[in-house]
Amino acid sequence: MPTEKKRAIVAQLQEDLGRSKLVILTDYRGLNVAEITELRRSLQKQVGGYQVVKNTLLHLALGQAGIEGLEDRLEGPVAVAFAYEDPAAVAKALDDYARRQSLLEVKGGWMEGRVLTLDEIKALASLPSRPVLLAQVMGTIQAPLANLVGGLSSVLRDLIYVLKTRAEAGESAVQAETASAA
Repeated sequence: MPTEKKRAIVAQLQEDLGRSKLVILTDYRGLNVAEITELRRSLQKQVGGYQVVKNTLLHLALGQAGIEGLEDRLEGPVAVAFAYEDPAAVAKALDDYARRQSLLEVKGGWMEGRVLTLDEIKALASLPSRPVLLAQVMGTIQAPLANLVGGLSSVLRDLIYVLKTRAEAGESAVQAETASAA
C-alpha cells in the first residue's frame, strides 16, 4: 500500500501534469544537484518547472492525468519538465541547457493530447517566443494598413503641391498684369 507521502507526490504530479501545456521527459544521469537547480531556475523563469521523480509515481500520475504514450520512456532516471504558459519558451530553455550540458538527454514529450518525438521538441524549441510571434502577427496585420495610409497621404501631398503650384502661378500672372498696367 502506498504511503501518504507518495500519494501526495502523485497528487501534486497529477495537478502539475493537468495544468501543463507541455511535458518533457529527460534523463538527468550525471548531473549534480547544482546543475539540476540551475536548470530548474531557468525553467521557472519561463513559467515552467522541473522535477526529478520516481518512475512508478510518474506512471501513476500520468495515468490519473489521462496522459498516454509516455510509459515506454519511463526507464532509468527520469525528470519531468513542465510548461505552464509558453511551451516554446520552456522547450527552448531546456534545449539551450541540453546544448551546454551534454549529460541531459531529452527522452520525449507530450503536448495537446499527443506524444512528441525528439525532432518535434527541437522544432518547438526553434520557434520564436510568444511575444515575438505576436509582434510578427501584428506587423503582418499592420503592413497593408500602413501602405494604404502611405499611399493616400502621398496622393494628398501631390494634390496639395499641384494646388500650391497653381496658386503661385496665378499670383505671378496677377502680378505681371498689375506691373504691365502700371
